[in-house]
Amino acid sequence: MGNPIITKRLCKSNRMMKGIQKEDRKQYKKIRGGGAKAKIYKVVKLNEGSSFVNLDIKQEEKLQQEKLQSNRKSKGLNVESIVATIKDSNLEGLSGGGYQVADKIRTLIESKESKRILLVNGVECDPGLIHDSWLLKNRLEEIKEGIEVLNAYIGFADIVVATKGLHKSEGKIRFVQVPNRYPMGEEHILIEFITGKRLGKEEIPAKHGILILNIQTVYTLGQIIKNGYNNTGRYLTVANLFTSQATVVRAPYGMRIRTLLEKIYGKQASLEAYCGGGIMNAHPVTEGECVDVHINFVGYQEPIRFSNQNPCKNCGACARKCPARIPVNAVVKAIERGNIKEAQSKLMNTCIKCGSCTYHCRANKNVMEIIESLE
Repeated sequence: MGNPIITKRLCKSNRMMKGIQKEDRKQYKKIRGGGAKAKIYKVVKLNEGSSFVNLDIKQEEKLQQEKLQSNRKSKGLNVESIVATIKDSNLEGLSGGGYQVADKIRTLIESKESKRILLVNGVECDPGLIHDSWLLKNRLEEIKEGIEVLNAYIGFADIVVATKGLHKSEGKIRFVQVPNRYPMGEEHILIEFITGKRLGKEEIPAKHGILILNIQTVYTLGQIIKNGYNNTGRYLTVANLFTSQATVVRAPYGMRIRTLLEKIYGKQASLEAYCGGGIMNAHPVTEGECVDVHINFVGYQEPIRFSNQNPCKNCGACARKCPARIPVNAVVKAIERGNIKEAQSKLMNTCIKCGSCTYHCRANKNVMEIIESLE
């Protein structure tokens, strides 16, 4: 379980963060539509002196050797062997969700939908992540290989790569630019924007003929099938939020997170070490905690302190920014009155745990934590 480790107030007080958010706001053209409501812009930028660090050297060397063997792995395969190969690799979704990719593909195939859609999520909406955009820029050919492999053995009526910065077509692949808002990368919000289909929170997209995969998952999947790639590590963002600097790192699974962080930014005694799916869902690093498929972000930040005893200011910012349309301030006010049943009735069980409410709270409450306590 994690929480946001930035707030709107904190971003305004940090000169570096404030400047980067201003740049990010100007960088992308305005795109209308979508259920993402919060304007939470990037708070980190790529460290020019050390933009990429590879700590998984042996795996990368093996990958380069396999590439020289002319993709022999992909010959004679069919959809069943593709699913089996993915299952044997134990590939899990690299957006942080940790789902089994083979099971997701199997669900799509069993759906019997005639017009299947492949939706590759390269939105990277969390304000503290930069590795998906780095992959799009530096590993685009390999990402397209992964798409081509999936399409060759499954067959899609439409293939969309959703990003914040690209809008073009390459053959059957459409790169579609989405609004620079948070949390645009949440899969149900993204599906509605791209396809117009609104699925319930508990509905599985693959059962409706939509295979949605993170950009790094597609990259890794292609290398597994075409080049005999062993799934031993992942790309993630390592940052110092105090200075707003970030580095893309390829780290092996099982590496101690504190060791990883100290290799990139050294020891920072005055700062807290955090990790998680992103800076909107992070937790203090525990002793011995290691890199796994759920870790997208590792970084230093000033220890963040919330005061849930502070009274709600009833400004309504939390409700206005909520993508799940929850009347968040009404829920919080009901809790303050001690009326838990009323609060639960307003919750509607639709919270997606994006943390937008906490980010915008003017009373410095961890509103997401309060909401989660009702579930």
